[in-house]
Amino acid sequence: MRTQSLITWCMAALLCGACAHSNDTHDGHDHADDAPCEQSEGKDTDHEGEDHGDEIILSAAQLKEAGVKVETVHPAEFAAVVKVSGQLRAAAGDECTIVAPMSGVISLTDRSATEGCPVRSGQTVASVSARNLQDGDPAERARLELAAAEREFRRAENLVADKIISRQAYEEARSRYELAKAAAQGTGASGAKAGMSATSPMSGYIKARYVNEGDYVNVGDPVMTVTQTRRLQLRAEVPESRWQAAQNARSANFRTAGSDSVRRLSDLNGRLISAGRTGVGANGTLPITFELDNVGNLPAGAFAEVYLLCSPRTGVISLPATALTEEQGAYFVYVEVPGEAGSFRKREVQTGQSDGVRTEITAGLHDGERVAVRGAYRLKLAGTNAAIPHGHEH
Repeated sequence: MRTQSLITWCMAALLCGACAHSNDTHDGHDHADDAPCEQSEGKDTDHEGEDHGDEIILSAAQLKEAGVKVETVHPAEFAAVVKVSGQLRAAAGDECTIVAPMSGVISLTDRSATEGCPVRSGQTVASVSARNLQDGDPAERARLELAAAEREFRRAENLVADKIISRQAYEEARSRYELAKAAAQGTGASGAKAGMSATSPMSGYIKARYVNEGDYVNVGDPVMTVTQTRRLQLRAEVPESRWQAAQNARSANFRTAGSDSVRRLSDLNGRLISAGRTGVGANGTLPITFELDNVGNLPAGAFAEVYLLCSPRTGVISLPATALTEEQGAYFVYVEVPGEAGSFRKREVQTGQSDGVRTEITAGLHDGERVAVRGAYRLKLAGTNAAIPHGHEH
């Protein structure tokens, strides 16, 4: 009897707890089966119908801080581009090689002179001497021969005046003297110092030094190369397979190795010099050569990426390279929402040729749309942050 009473009491307690839970759920606004709650009825209707999930919205101050610049796109002329490799070289007349005037041992005027050091016109950069060699110093020999020929000639002048020797003997003595004089001048032996000097015929900078102090050189061996680098040549090497497309190139843009900036020949007073149409080189290329002003101290000898600008095409939409961002091989731009300054949407585009400065857009943009051409990377970062839910912040 006592056990039955205990069971009855437990069942009554369970029933009371269930009723209390039902009342608590109702008081806590569980409206799963009832009408919407008062908060839902008072929802924000100011932005109803607007989807801001894919928009990047920046204030005027943020746009200025990010350096965002917007450009309206229009179809325009765009040259066909052939991208090849090339090299900058000194222009004709702006570079010379100083050679050894005779065979002998080199003595540098300035032993610390190296690439980049300035040189004046007429400056002696080295001297060559064979004084201590087996055959002796040719300049010294020329000096001795000149002295002997001159004495013989002066003697002949006196004898011919007294008619002691014939006129023919006099002319022979004079001829030997003139030849010895020319030989002495050619070897630099007309002065008092033994050896011969190697001098620079122009002012400029040492581009290369080929000898060291005490080296033996033969006559005509290069000692130094001096360059003025006022004008440069850009030699583009065009593969034979791409010659048909590149042969009409009239200008070019280029970027030297290790540089992020692309230079236009049109900004450097550039002009086409020649386009080789025959004689494919050992590497299977034909050269196209331009000449340009060396503005910005471009180094002669530097290798470069060359964008040959060929026949122009019309109706092409293009953007500066700074407008594009890349993600896993796809390219995107940021298009300003019409009528909403500072509001941008990310859009994928298809690209075509690039001249190093601007890139052709083949799909994804339309005439009259406004695109961020600067600050695209900052917009990309802002878009990444905007992906975090933040309600209707404007």
